[in-house]
Amino acid sequence: TLLSGLKCAVILHQHTQGDSLEDLTETYDTYPVDLEMLKRNIGWILSVAHRVFSCHWVKKIEEEGLMPECTEEDEVEPPRPKCRHEVLCRNLTIMVDCGVPAEAIGLAQIDSIGPKRAHLLVSKGVTTPDDFLKVSPEAGAH
Repeated sequence: TLLSGLKCAVILHQHTQGDSLEDLTETYDTYPVDLEMLKRNIGWILSVAHRVFSCHWVKKIEEEGLMPECTEEDEVEPPRPKCRHEVLCRNLTIMVDCGVPAEAIGLAQIDSIGPKRAHLLVSKGVTTPDDFLKVSPEAGAH
């Protein structure tokens, strides 16, 4: 069980470092559907962890009186501070979904960039929103 967990962690790490799922299926002699399922499962685990950390954090900041107060003039609820565990879960989700390293999280959050394009851009050395702005439209389309 431990070795299986380590293998899954290694596969996911390699995926976030730029290895495509197709290459990983060949390297680890597995089926593409298995790796897609692995990505879905880790996404679900990270989503649940995010919610648990969020609930715990809200309770803590409410107890300490740090929760922003809503007033009648507020059209939307004021944003609350996020705990580092929530941020970590969100970042790991983006990394696994898009197959990009931590330094490319900002790039993957641009609305017009989906997982495939983010992965492609990172493979070409584009990892930040600033790098993306410097790429010609012709180069970004391929």
